[in-house]
Amino acid sequence: MKNYCADLQGGLWLQYNTKKAAWFGKPCCLYQTKFPIHENINSEYWQHPTIIAQRQDNIAGKELPDECGACKQTELLGNYSRRESWNERLGTEWQQPASVIELDVQCDFSCNLACSICGPQYSTLWRQIDTTYKINNNKFKVRATNSNVLDLIETMPLHDIKQIHFQGGEPLLSNTHIQLLEKLEKTVDLSKIVLWYHSNGTQRVSETVLKFWEKFKMVEIYFSLDDMGPRMEYQRWPINWTEVHENMLWWKENLSHNTMLRIERTVGVLSAYWVDELEQWHQQYFSHSKYRDTITMNYHNCDGVYSCNAMSELYRQALLEKFPANHWIHNNVKNLKSDSVVDIKLMFADLNHYDQVKFQNWKNIYPEFLKWYPEYAN
Repeated sequence: MKNYCADLQGGLWLQYNTKKAAWFGKPCCLYQTKFPIHENINSEYWQHPTIIAQRQDNIAGKELPDECGACKQTELLGNYSRRESWNERLGTEWQQPASVIELDVQCDFSCNLACSICGPQYSTLWRQIDTTYKINNNKFKVRATNSNVLDLIETMPLHDIKQIHFQGGEPLLSNTHIQLLEKLEKTVDLSKIVLWYHSNGTQRVSETVLKFWEKFKMVEIYFSLDDMGPRMEYQRWPINWTEVHENMLWWKENLSHNTMLRIERTVGVLSAYWVDELEQWHQQYFSHSKYRDTITMNYHNCDGVYSCNAMSELYRQALLEKFPANHWIHNNVKNLKSDSVVDIKLMFADLNHYDQVKFQNWKNIYPEFLKWYPEYAN
């Protein structure tokens, strides 16, 4: 079906905005408009006239709405979009369903890391170290209250739910996800649901959680591993790479039979030149589970200060020389516009500022930058 989108039909991205202390919903994380939800998901979002009209247009094969610009642009460039991947994952039979099919919930921002690509909106550790945030320490709440989450979930049509995705923060750092799932167990068949987590790799779970997960159709854990060694420790401060490596081996050996492991890496200027090292580690230590299931490694491009927009021409040329033409990173940068003065200055301003906060020194971790950015790095 032309332009069909499973997320537009059956998806709900539900986020508690800790700055506004309010809930918002939309079809997926890339959709560009948020719908405020005060008391009832069904009436305020699921049955919203705009969403209903867009579902109807989608079934009729009309052009995707302007809010879906990210996928439209991705497909225009000939790349695989979220829309296409979610159609493959969820199917194309959902036509204006009465129930939410895929729930993407973000309500707890407890986190033990302050990653370079993140900030205080999504991490409690960032709130401890960010100088701007410290001016007003009530700027963001840590999480929605448990009663708030559970009461709101009851207003959502969920009788045909197929997938639930937990993000953070670090979702495995607290028991918020388990409380929500135990609430759902009273009304839905867990054996028909796929669970999906994004984790930073620093956490293990108890035997009780592993046993509870066995009730589900499948559990997928996506580990956000962008790099390894000192570079990983710099990018996702104050992570310890040795401990993460040991955790990955623990997950391989202790996962339940219905659990799949994945690696999700963000690629930008802090990691692009070294992607082959993580690929080699993946092949050596983490390519298959104990059940011989393949552990895949995905990537997406970094947004913000450390995106490839901050790449110098010398850096770009170094990538083209290091990686063969058939490597994805080569293709990713071969037509990249480099040497953006504005983007490069913003990157180095951020590096220098947060090095003082985190007691780090990027020159020790990225000595190559002294060569690739001679006008900015000294």
